[in-house]
Amino acid sequence: EKSLAVMEAHNIATTILSFTSPGIYFGDLAQTRESARICNDYLAKLASDHPGRFGGFAFLPLPDMDASLRELERVLDELKLDGVTLLTSVDERYMGHPDFEPLYEELNRRKAVTFIHPCYPPGTEADGWNIPRMIIDYPFETTRVATNLIMNGVMERLPDIPFILSHSGGTLPFLAHRIAIFDKKTALQDKYPKGAMAYMKRFYFDTALSGDAVPLAALSGVIDPSQILFGTDY
Repeated sequence: EKSLAVMEAHNIATTILSFTSPGIYFGDLAQTRESARICNDYLAKLASDHPGRFGGFAFLPLPDMDASLRELERVLDELKLDGVTLLTSVDERYMGHPDFEPLYEELNRRKAVTFIHPCYPPGTEADGWNIPRMIIDYPFETTRVATNLIMNGVMERLPDIPFILSHSGGTLPFLAHRIAIFDKKTALQDKYPKGAMAYMKRFYFDTALSGDAVPLAALSGVIDPSQILFGTDY
């Protein structure tokens, strides 16, 4: 009801809802499968109850690959949701990791919209580090995943996945030049033969938490405006 009121006040026709950190995997695969089903059914019901007003990006029960492929089929073919949400990492592995290759292949085959949202970084923090992770670590995580998808060759092998990076790509626009100058200096260069910048320009970027002239100038200095999408963390 609050979302509908905001939409009415600001003349927003349709809202695409998605999920966020910490996700649904906490070590129990059966619980993860059930949580994905509940979340996705909820999104589908909102869309059904308010035709044309709500859409949704589904959650998949990763790291269970077989269940994720089944749920992907269900949410796209049966529930008719608009795409999927992937967190930057799950079970200590970043998106772009080879273990998730069957999922990337199916997303590519279906040309499924794939929204990437950051979550807590894998591993442990230094002793005494108590800065809230969403302040600076989240944009770093998005940058890690974008670079991982490029340098591990996912963007080259599977060019039909429309990836959306949240928060204007984290720090990717600021680091684009730095990443690109290493094109011919890494052992991974054969996996992204067009050069990092060419693949960066294929990502879509939403503007959540980026509504300031400085980050928007950096983003638009690297990315064509047609790849920049309105988004919020509402």
